[in-house]
Amino acid sequence: MNMKRIFNPLVMLLFGLFLFLIFLIAIGVDLNKLWSLLLQSRKSYIMAAITVDVLYIVTYGFAWYFILRTVAPEVRVLDALLIVFAGWFSDMLVPAAFFTGEVVRLYLLKKLYNIEYSRSAATIVIHRLLSAIAFAIFVGFGAAALAETGGATGVLPQASIALGLAFLAITGGLLFIYKAEYVIEKTTSYLCRKRENRVIKYLLSKGIDIASSLENFAKSIDVIQEKKGSIMIAFIFLLMQWGLGVTVPYMIFKALGFNMSFYALALAYPIYGLADNVPIGIPVNAGVLDATMISMFVLLGAPKEIAVSATIVTRSITVLFEALLTGTITVIFVPRVISEEDWKHVKNLIRGVVSQINVN
Repeated sequence: MNMKRIFNPLVMLLFGLFLFLIFLIAIGVDLNKLWSLLLQSRKSYIMAAITVDVLYIVTYGFAWYFILRTVAPEVRVLDALLIVFAGWFSDMLVPAAFFTGEVVRLYLLKKLYNIEYSRSAATIVIHRLLSAIAFAIFVGFGAAALAETGGATGVLPQASIALGLAFLAITGGLLFIYKAEYVIEKTTSYLCRKRENRVIKYLLSKGIDIASSLENFAKSIDVIQEKKGSIMIAFIFLLMQWGLGVTVPYMIFKALGFNMSFYALALAYPIYGLADNVPIGIPVNAGVLDATMISMFVLLGAPKEIAVSATIVTRSITVLFEALLTGTITVIFVPRVISEEDWKHVKNLIRGVVSQINVN
């Protein structure tokens, strides 16, 4: 076992927790009051929040499944959900703006059903785009509700920034999808001129036909677009997922005896969720995301001890519980799909690409 690979994430985790401790000291949290709040929290609400969190992951999986079946109708729904759970656990281990989990999903799908990466990658792109649209809807919904009631106006500037970023992502995604063939054509032309590039030569030497893969990707995008019904169902599941994500901290505030507006959380949840998409290398973004959540809750009117308590309990569910749940499923499911030789092949391919990039 390479201790260096374990040590680096551990150091980053401890660094994140250290920053979080400094943050708590800086805002002057009363630890006795905090401990009392945690002990007196209503456990029935916390159990309800745990159930909601499971549904949160499941709805995410169903959304991807309905997109996936447009290009791969042979995939069983149970397999799709198990793959999503394994990808979810991978994201917790290697934080990289959720790209780790998506790569794991593509690889497991390839091993189970021999589906080309280019075909399944198109489903990831559409999944992300629909999620961004659902994100924008929730931010807009929360901002409109707060503006109407005149509450927590201090977070409206952050909402404007979040909506702006979402709009840029959605616009870029839509342009990419509707101009996919043009983009692929230009990319293929560029790659043909760069065949002497070390990375491209390495991939070609491994039998990876980049031009053909890009062409299949564009065709898959077209196929998915034709299945309007499946896209709509997937989008509904993603809206449900965002709603369930908001419900988790909402139930935690109920457990702590504090009435936090669901509309306010509908605005705050997607905004602090942006912090979870920043690939800073700290496992589960420990400390950074926690400080962001507390800041948002305080801006929404929660006393700082309530905000800290709500963050600690919510993160215990979304980190510790999710790690236990998705990790257990991964340990049971993945060895049935991937052999030790498969892992060696993947590691060698990744190392080869990285080494060629470093040489360049």
